[in-house]
Amino acid sequence: MSERAGTGFFSTEEPSLYEAAIRPWNLTVEPLEAGPFGCDIAFLKLDGIAIYRDQYHTDMRLRGTTPPDALALALPLAGLCDKSAFWGRTLCKRNLHHSFYRELDSTTAAGHDQIVILIGTDERYAPEFADLWDHFDACKNGRPIHLTDRQAGALRRVCLDALHTGEEEPDRAFGDMLRADAIGAIKPLVLDACRQEPARPDRRGNSAIARMYDFLEASDEPRLTVAGLCRMAGIHERTLERAVRAKFDCTVHALLRRRRLHEARRMLLFADACSNNVTRISHELGFYDGGRFARDYAALFGELPSQTLRQNAIETVTPLLV
Repeated sequence: MSERAGTGFFSTEEPSLYEAAIRPWNLTVEPLEAGPFGCDIAFLKLDGIAIYRDQYHTDMRLRGTTPPDALALALPLAGLCDKSAFWGRTLCKRNLHHSFYRELDSTTAAGHDQIVILIGTDERYAPEFADLWDHFDACKNGRPIHLTDRQAGALRRVCLDALHTGEEEPDRAFGDMLRADAIGAIKPLVLDACRQEPARPDRRGNSAIARMYDFLEASDEPRLTVAGLCRMAGIHERTLERAVRAKFDCTVHALLRRRRLHEARRMLLFADACSNNVTRISHELGFYDGGRFARDYAALFGELPSQTLRQNAIETVTPLLV
């Protein structure tokens, strides 16, 4: 999360540039219709909290992981239709959707407009939100929080006002004032909505998933087996399998493979096409069947690995959040 205030605007018609610009979000764009991709993002970054307004110009699906140690909340503004979904659930303008354990899967329609609030879970930057984290820690991904019309309207106004109020380079005092105003307005609304729908905790499963991600973030071994991961991270394999199946509707093996495919895409996007090739990168990540790797990669990202490797413009993008 940012350690100083900052505002800005980002716009692109190139999916790979969007994917690079929103780091440390690790998301891939899958356009769902013919025609150019397009998005506009206005953002405000403060200590421990960031607010975005995302506007998409095409039907698309976003899949990947949210920033580590951050709680992401998404509130739709406009452009909802039957195509719009979050974890397979139809979106509603009064639903506050969230992702805590880093996985994200959302589908948006052309004209989709949403507010995204990103809250750091490091108490050095966002101690005011500590009493919210236990609630979200106990929730299954994709289970929306239902706001009243008043709550949803108030949350939209707070976020939009903060985005409009921010200066291009606000000084520390002004940034602190914006932060206090935003937190003072956002926290009571979210906390009130949480209390209306008590969480059903699964502490054991959530702990296993958190330990898995902590280990994966610290590990430099991309070719872990499920058994090896559980042994080295000290997790009971059956507990982890149950928790991953409940949260992400897939096996741990499938989750690890998808994670490696995302890592392959990152490496291909930033590689020098003259000195690298798909085979070397795929072997480095443990994909030894070139045909299967190409098929799985194309099914997930809509293009072959060799096509990704030939993209060069991504090198010039400065991530919004770093």
